[in-house]
Amino acid sequence: MVGRVAGQLVERIRASAAATPPGKLAGRWTPVTLGELGIDIREELSRSSLTFRLPRGLETGVRRTAERLGIDGGRPVACLQARDSGFKADGADTSFDTARNGRIETYGPAATLLAGSGFTVVRVGDPSSAPFVCPHVIDLATSDARTDALELFVCLRAHLFVTADAGASRTAFLTGAPLLTVNAINVLPAYPLRPADRILPKRILDRQTGTELPLAEMALAGLRKEPERYELIDNTPGEILEAVREMLDVLKGETGRDANQQSCHDALEALWFMPKLAAKRERKGAASNEILGHGAISRIAAAKSVRSAPNPDDL
Repeated sequence: MVGRVAGQLVERIRASAAATPPGKLAGRWTPVTLGELGIDIREELSRSSLTFRLPRGLETGVRRTAERLGIDGGRPVACLQARDSGFKADGADTSFDTARNGRIETYGPAATLLAGSGFTVVRVGDPSSAPFVCPHVIDLATSDARTDALELFVCLRAHLFVTADAGASRTAFLTGAPLLTVNAINVLPAYPLRPADRILPKRILDRQTGTELPLAEMALAGLRKEPERYELIDNTPGEILEAVREMLDVLKGETGRDANQQSCHDALEALWFMPKLAAKRERKGAASNEILGHGAISRIAAAKSVRSAPNPDDL
């Protein structure tokens, strides 16, 4: 992917230089976007992972520390992360940012399931996070032994990620490991890109109508513009447990969508390709026809989605 993008950038620069009158080339730069290059970054990320490893000397040191903590490489690793606002010491989180937060203790039953299924379960994240007191988890985030290099070393060896819709989730693309995004509110932008990825959205209540938004309406809700209108309900421990249970099936190769998941995918895809949303992506420099994704809404969320998407022409 990187080589393809770089090559097309070079060609664009050459074309720009060839079209520039003599004497005006110095200091001239024509901005170019991935959309203009015809590159669907979501499709590219869905098909390949980056290859990354720590320098050998650094890796040797952090490997020893990981082994002392009980992360010895003999068992597959599952990395858990919950977003909170602690890492922004200046309190810069907006209401939309905090809406993506979750409580790490709600991961407890899922962590127990993973440990019982043979995983070394490691909680990663910012050191300012609330401690995760669970007998089946190594809480690396709040450990005195934590360093950025150690956490990256552990993440690069993960076989499964269970994270919020936050920066930690992008680490999955360095490893190829399946990703379950929980407590999600950006249903369309955060839709799973790879077939083995899943997303578990929060429930959203409309205070004006007193009703819970169906999935398709949730995807278009004005959470940024009218945050006071909506009440967001975190995923329960039971919901996260069931979503992780599905991920264990995914790890066995069961990556296909069931009927409910396919119905949700079709409804969301119809919204994704609405002209106004496609134009919005294009204004931001993306390809207007980029894919929604090859993954799925978690089975438990899809089963609860009883209403189809609104007609795009009515939105």
